[in-house]
Amino acid sequence: MKKITMNLAMIAIATLATTSCVKDVETGNPIEDQPLYELPANNFDFKTTQDVAVNIDYSNAGANGAVFFEIYTEDPIIKTEENGIPVVTRNENIKPVYGDYTLGNGKFNKTITLPAYAKHLYIVSSNMLLNTRVLEADVNAGQAVAKAEDSVPASSRAAAANRAAQTTEVPVNLYSWAHDGNGNSKVWLNEIKAYTPITTGKGGWYTPLGSWDSYTGRPNYLLDRNDPANKDLVFNDEELKGLFELIGNAVAVDLNCPEEYREPGDLTLQRNSEVAINMLGGTTMWGSTLGYYYYNGTKPTSLASTPVIMLFPNTNDGEGTSKKSGYNIIGVNRGDAVKLVYYPHIADGNLSDPTTEFPAGTSIGFVLKSNGWAAELARQGAAGNYFAAVLNWWATSTDGLSFCPNGVPDAGMTSQLGETTSRTAKFSYTSGGEEFAVISFEDMNHDTNFADVAFALKPASAFQPLPEVVNKVVDESGIYAFEDLWPSKGDYDMNDVVIDYKYTREFKKDKKEDDSEYKTFREAFSFTTYQNYAELHSGLAFTFSLAANPSSILFKKRAKGSENFEDANFTVENDDNVVILTEDINAEIGTEYLVEVTYENGITNRSTVKPFIFRNTTDGLRKEIHLPFELPTSKVDKSFFGQEDDRSELNEDGLFKLNTDGKPLVYVRSSDYPFAFYLAGGQIEWFTNTLLNKDFERTQIDDIYPYFIDWSRSNGTEYQNWYVK
Repeated sequence: MKKITMNLAMIAIATLATTSCVKDVETGNPIEDQPLYELPANNFDFKTTQDVAVNIDYSNAGANGAVFFEIYTEDPIIKTEENGIPVVTRNENIKPVYGDYTLGNGKFNKTITLPAYAKHLYIVSSNMLLNTRVLEADVNAGQAVAKAEDSVPASSRAAAANRAAQTTEVPVNLYSWAHDGNGNSKVWLNEIKAYTPITTGKGGWYTPLGSWDSYTGRPNYLLDRNDPANKDLVFNDEELKGLFELIGNAVAVDLNCPEEYREPGDLTLQRNSEVAINMLGGTTMWGSTLGYYYYNGTKPTSLASTPVIMLFPNTNDGEGTSKKSGYNIIGVNRGDAVKLVYYPHIADGNLSDPTTEFPAGTSIGFVLKSNGWAAELARQGAAGNYFAAVLNWWATSTDGLSFCPNGVPDAGMTSQLGETTSRTAKFSYTSGGEEFAVISFEDMNHDTNFADVAFALKPASAFQPLPEVVNKVVDESGIYAFEDLWPSKGDYDMNDVVIDYKYTREFKKDKKEDDSEYKTFREAFSFTTYQNYAELHSGLAFTFSLAANPSSILFKKRAKGSENFEDANFTVENDDNVVILTEDINAEIGTEYLVEVTYENGITNRSTVKPFIFRNTTDGLRKEIHLPFELPTSKVDKSFFGQEDDRSELNEDGLFKLNTDGKPLVYVRSSDYPFAFYLAGGQIEWFTNTLLNKDFERTQIDDIYPYFIDWSRSNGTEYQNWYVK
């Protein structure tokens, strides 16, 4: 592998010519019947991007750590309701134009490059711990500002933090939705029956850990996070911040949870150990009840005969969807911790000889009783209100023990999971070189985001290894289009060579600093070739400038129709920082060419690439076609400049003259059409029925896209979205 120093960014190329009227570069008025070679060069660069100073602030939205977000130019969020329950999903056919992380304070302030048509932005985060995930901003004078506003009542937070436990209550047990007997939709079951704690016998919920507040359900047996004796069982502020970031990276409110995190099974201790649960938060509007159970060897087959010890009567943290519902009875604060207790005789209904040390080989399972704290609301006169519904549903970490009817017929819900399947996602959190277990619950069947209640367990390395959370990856797209007859005007159909360009960044947090930012550790540049019809056989290459010295560079390609990439031996010209992807596009049309660059220490800016097409001439030179004002390589055959329809100008020393804007006069024309252009944010699907449609071969681009000429003659100030689907 050759060591290369390069810089890459997303840019593309297209070549056209004009057969219609052209404009006076001074007045902008059309000039009729004047030979093109007598006209001065058009100063418009046909640029389809803009630089925008973007200021995003999630600090008031519950952010505690860096927030991953993506920017869209149309709203990708789909909001529906199923029987009164809000369901939020992402329209994955709508693609982001940018993605990144905020700093650890939830704020982002950078100048970024966006498509010129981006006038109203949707800033979207899927982070389950945010109470506001979608922000909007207009682009005005090169700036866009979006700030989340806080809507959690301070009184609710204070009540959750400060109320002392007054009485011991037990969450209601299994209540169900029901038909009204006439086949109509559900009726509310307003009769509330408290479930009596079991002290003898087998099965049911036990409540030996202590009492809790009768209104909020907040336990009085929480661990003191400031007590040094608990340091091995509670996460400190920095660790919690890392956990909050991890949860935001692992599960998404509006997307399906990755399958690799959803393997059924409970946590099994690898050594004798104490165990504590640390609450991280959730998105559910319900006040669900969390309990735990344990076994050694054979997993239980029925929750009814499995002793469950209650941990948190009410897991609602006042954030998530509960914030929007007005249901702000907060039972936990994020970071609240409880130590688990092992009762060796609990299988016999005997709570004697408790110990905080669990023996090695013990498997610990968790159960989340849907809206188990609803009885308290009903006692406050909220019976009949949705949030007081007591539901006969629960979710467990053990496969086969959950219960939520497949299809939930009485509730009219849409089933996404089997009615008894495990409903927990599990993954690891690494801090200080040690690994901790993290669990996130899906409480029902109507979605598979697994973002309802999340918590982490201490101590470190106590359980079996769990999957690592994969790094966030963002893709940005664009289309390069070329006319291949330069310096001749061509037919202006802009489809001789079309390149589907993808720029990919993979993020990872820089671990070298306590509060360091997420950086790009991998960049990938993908070029897939298309054409409508071209007799000439052109090659495809790009110049590059890397943001930093890379630790590795990989060249790959994938033939049309193939699922797998193979290693490629692209030619590298180090003198000009050029990579030759192919000498003949036509011979392997549809091939995807991929360059992957990794950086050991990460980068905070991005590399740049500038694709061009070429044909070899004589003496090792080549005819190159670049974007307007983009300099060629040292191997360009200069004899073509200034010929026919080209208005490039060279000085006597062989350098290109500059126009009044200081741009080199190269690959410019006198008319409303360029030789090549880049369509920022474009997706190849948009052009299937236009540029790539055989019926439009030799059809001028302004006959396909009527606003192209208006855009060109306004120097890009009007109709910036002329090519958008």
